[in-house]
Amino acid sequence: MAAKSGTAVRIVACMLLFQCCTSFQIYTANGTVGSQLTEEEQLDADDVASLVYIDHDLVESMGARCMDGSPGGFYWRPSLSGVNASKLVLFLQGGGECRTIEECTLWNGGSGRSSAFWPAQRRLGDDVLSADPGINPDFYDWTKVFLPYCSADMHSGTLKAPSEALGGFHFSGHNLILASLAQLRRLLPAFAPTHVLVGGASAGGIGALLHADVFAAEWPRATVKAAPACGFFYAGVSSRRDWADGIDTPVDDLGFAREWQPWYSERCASKPGSNMSTCTDAHFALSSIATPLFVRENLFDRAKLANCGLDVEGALSVTDAAYLRQWGKWMLLQLSLVQADPRNGYFAPSCLEHGANLALGTAPSIGGVSMAAALRSWFFDTAEAPTRLTDRCGELPCTRAWPGQCPHLPSSPLPPSCLERLETLCPGQMGTLAPCDDCVRENRRDIIRHGCPRNGRPVFRWYCGSHH
Repeated sequence: MAAKSGTAVRIVACMLLFQCCTSFQIYTANGTVGSQLTEEEQLDADDVASLVYIDHDLVESMGARCMDGSPGGFYWRPSLSGVNASKLVLFLQGGGECRTIEECTLWNGGSGRSSAFWPAQRRLGDDVLSADPGINPDFYDWTKVFLPYCSADMHSGTLKAPSEALGGFHFSGHNLILASLAQLRRLLPAFAPTHVLVGGASAGGIGALLHADVFAAEWPRATVKAAPACGFFYAGVSSRRDWADGIDTPVDDLGFAREWQPWYSERCASKPGSNMSTCTDAHFALSSIATPLFVRENLFDRAKLANCGLDVEGALSVTDAAYLRQWGKWMLLQLSLVQADPRNGYFAPSCLEHGANLALGTAPSIGGVSMAAALRSWFFDTAEAPTRLTDRCGELPCTRAWPGQCPHLPSSPLPPSCLERLETLCPGQMGTLAPCDDCVRENRRDIIRHGCPRNGRPVFRWYCGSHH
């Protein structure tokens, strides 16, 4: 989710074929799954979910439409075993947002702006949706529901008519959630889950977080818990520019877009000083969420950092590095607020990544504890493993992991002896553009004698930041 007001760089994660139905449409798998299949083929078949469109009457009455006005829907796969038939994993897809006509015209995140061409079947993928017990040992055989993302509004919009302010598109993410639950009741009228794990990533993560109590209310007799990933927008942060200027970024610049008419809970709305912006910002909304949470976040989320004005792909200035350190402190403070509720847990590696490393099959270990073990211990209330894990290995990204599991800052193309001499001759000038360039030029012969490249203009640009 992108911050507003020019204090941040917005990331945009960024076909009109209307299809209606008078009774629900469910596409089921062809053929049977039996002992004649290989283990790999069996796993592939187990990983397939079928599309269920929301009935026309629910689409009309609840405004359950994708951006282009086509009906919403969800993917469903029944439990793989009788013993866990009463247990459910429900997952909200992510995919960015849009806040302007230009962005919304281009937005094609998640499952796109239209449901018209959604496949009849889709693979559920990894994380808590995975059918592979090697990756997902505790939830692999549960009933699965996957909510595609086609509303570009962080699953929050309540509009029942197109938005003129945003180009005539529909923003009905909240409506789609409620209508999907109503459709699920029609599809499985006798289904009364005993356990429900709600998940989601990025935009789906914030959707899962803010709707956790909605799902708990849907199944009041069940154990309902939520484990959102990379969806904590935001952790009481300020934009880079505001922080450097010594001011706090207003929460109105961090909350959801008013044009979506986003839903937020009555419990949050009833608190003094609350409004749409506070109740759609995770930092402020947290205390209003009654459902137990397992927050999965990197301490240094590159997407959120970019939204707040810090590009971590190139050389960092002294101020950039200081801001990054402050970001880590904000995150640690937020985790202390998460654990104020004894039912909550978290898994927060010190990585420079958005969410690619926060699934069960991709997450690094923290202190020798895997995410799967921590999630299992939290959900089932066992003492098997710690349920509040972060890596305090340093002030910058530093968790040790297999390659790709935990990105750190880009490594320097300059040899250590060269870097040391540059820091001596040009103290505090890394990433300062022209002043750094001038210092490198003035000391060219000296730094070459200390291992810097003779024809090193591209790598010096990495050091000085002049490639920006």
